[in-house]
Parts: sequence; C-alpha cells; structure tokens
Amino acid sequence: IESFENSDVCKPFFNWDGSYGIAFNVSENSPCQDKNLRLAIAYAVDSVSCLSAACDMRGEVATSWSFKTFFDYLDEWTDRPYFDYDMDKAKGYLADWEKETGNKASDLSLNLLYQAEDVAEATALAVQNFIGVLTGNPNCVTLTSYDRGTYTSEKKSPTSFDITIVNGQLTTRTHSTYNWNAECNTEINGYNIFHDYSGAIDKVIQPVMAIKTNSDETVRAFQEFIDENCYYKNLFYEVSYGACADWI
Repeated sequence: IESFENSDVCKPFFNWDGSYGIAFNVSENSPCQDKNLRLAIAYAVDSVSCLSAACDMRGEVATSWSFKTFFDYLDEWTDRPYFDYDMDKAKGYLADWEKETGNKASDLSLNLLYQAEDVAEATALAVQNFIGVLTGNPNCVTLTSYDRGTYTSEKKSPTSFDITIVNGQLTTRTHSTYNWNAECNTEINGYNIFHDYSGAIDKVIQPVMAIKTNSDETVRAFQEFIDENCYYKNLFYEVSYGACADWI
C-alpha cells in the first residue's frame, strides 16, 4: 500500500472486509454448555492479540456483534466494556466451573472448528493459545478445519465442535440482521450455531427479523441476550486494501 501512496497513476483504498468471532456450542454435547466456562474463555481471549495475529492490526477490535456502518447499529455499543481481556477474571470463572461441575481444567478437551482460510486459521491458533494459558494445558484445544462447503455442513451438527470461528460479512451488508439470521434463525435454517433448541434464542431473533417488530428495542434485546448468556464474542473487524487508477 505504501508504494502506491505517492503514485501519479494509482491510489490506494480500503474496505471493511469481515468480522471474526467465537461462538460456543451450548448443547449438552459440549462442556461449553456451562456458562462459567464460556465466560472464562471469553475473558481469556484477547481480541487485540487476535487482530494482531490474524491481520497485523489492520482493522478494529469489536465491541458488539454488529458493525458501525450498519443501519441498526446502536451508538451505545461503541467503546463499551465487552468481555475485555482479563485473565484473572477468566481464571475466576474457570474455578467456578470446576467447583460447579467437579471437573478439572487440566482434563478439559475442546474442539475448535473453523473454515480453512488464513485469517480464520490465525485467529484459531491465537484462541487455542489463550485457552491453553487459561487451563494450564497447551493441548486443551484441538483445531479442526474444513473447506467452505464441508465447514458449512459440519457446523450444523451439535457434536462437531465446542467452539467455532464465525466470519461475518461487513461491506456487502447493511444490517446486523443478515449475519444474525444466518447463524441464529432456527426457523429458517433448521439449526442455530449455538445449538440452543430450548426456544430461548427464537424469542429474541424472531422480533428482530420481522419488519413490523424490528426496532432499536428488539435489536438491543437480541444483543443483550447473546451477551448475558455469553453465546458469542465478536473479536475484530478485518480491513482489506487495494489500489486502482486514480481516475476511478
């Protein structure tokens, strides 16, 4: 990019390419069904480090499962506390999980599923490292990657992962509901990425998706549900760069 900045022929440009976050399998098939474990992992994973590892800091850290250019983005989400990295707090939640379940962190085994591409892989490796530090077991997390088609199929199974890297679209979309619908709308998709089939997530996603009931209040309620239950932590937004003729 630097080589084009002083060019008389070409000019650099950038666009917001995608978001990356971690979603938890909250079904009975996964240890992540326990909220304390999800909170422990959310606070143990440093979004800034993930952005650095995956994109060399080309982007921004996320503070919601949305984006500032979306029409339904709420200003209150900007710069708010959002599972900010805190290993001491994370280990406190992990201790609560151990006490509640009788399990030991040293015995914990998790499968992290992601689509095979560079940014997702770098993010997965960073997450794996942070969870290893959290548990004191560097072999705690197994990484599993597939091509796009296979990943899309595998993530629909409640037994295929404990945590998965979710890549959302930014520039090509105008509303949070596109990404929310793709991952959370059981009625339309036949599954949701969290594998919560209690009906709880349906109660907050359906009012957001319906034109008559979509509002700041229903959008806020959906984000609050995801946050309060720690179903998903958005990590960062990726920037892509390019160059074009200066007359374009």
